[in-house]
Amino acid sequence: MKKFTKKKPAYQERAKESKRWLKGLKEIPEYWLPQAAKVKNLERFREILKQERIQNWLKEKFNIENPDKLSRDELKNIKEQITNMKRIMPPEEWESKKL
Repeated sequence: MKKFTKKKPAYQERAKESKRWLKGLKEIPEYWLPQAAKVKNLERFREILKQERIQNWLKEKFNIENPDKLSRDELKNIKEQITNMKRIMPPEEWESKKL
């Protein structure tokens, strides 16, 4: 007969990790934007930059207030800078905190 242990199910561990990654997507543009900036289509990249949740970040980092007003050359330059940006990972302690 099999004995059952009080071991935490794997899904609980995955759920804790998911909190960390989801919060990173919401709060740390440097976590996901370098990957998103690798899209080939500049207009698609412009649409990514229009997301409301990164507007303050764009203004602080690049002094961009309206991605629609960027020329193609400016857009290419920002895209290259973001692509080469160091990716920031969400802190491990976010796994144990509520979203």
